[in-house]
Amino acid sequence: MNFSMPLAHIMSIQLQTLSEEDCADQLGNIFRQHKIHHLPVTDEENRLVGIVSQTDYDRIRYGASLFRNPDAESYNQALLRSLRISDLMTKDVQSLRPTDTIAQAYQLLKENTFRAIPILEKGKLVGIVSALDLLHYCFQNQ
Repeated sequence: MNFSMPLAHIMSIQLQTLSEEDCADQLGNIFRQHKIHHLPVTDEENRLVGIVSQTDYDRIRYGASLFRNPDAESYNQALLRSLRISDLMTKDVQSLRPTDTIAQAYQLLKENTFRAIPILEKGKLVGIVSALDLLHYCFQNQ
């Protein structure tokens, strides 16, 4: 296996993104429809300003429906409609470049609790690499 391969070879480039002002109630549909677990948040010039994970979304929904109210789903939707992506996103996001290696991505994921790394080129979002992408690479190249 070539762990010095650049991330450009394995990163996802068909990205779903959000803006800070988007409403949080659309998260569930995006996660389900696209079968993804991380959504980069970008500004008008495609610069990364944050990231929202499925875990962030689930944490908010769980807290809203904690008391098993018969109207929990309507409470959840009202809460999510009242929140902006900027209220949920992680703002201090570590990133890598397309020329960085699979070994560097592995090391960064190993040392942290996040499970996806946005890939930036000249300050603009060009891709994302998840822990699952690294696993796919390892199993396809054994």
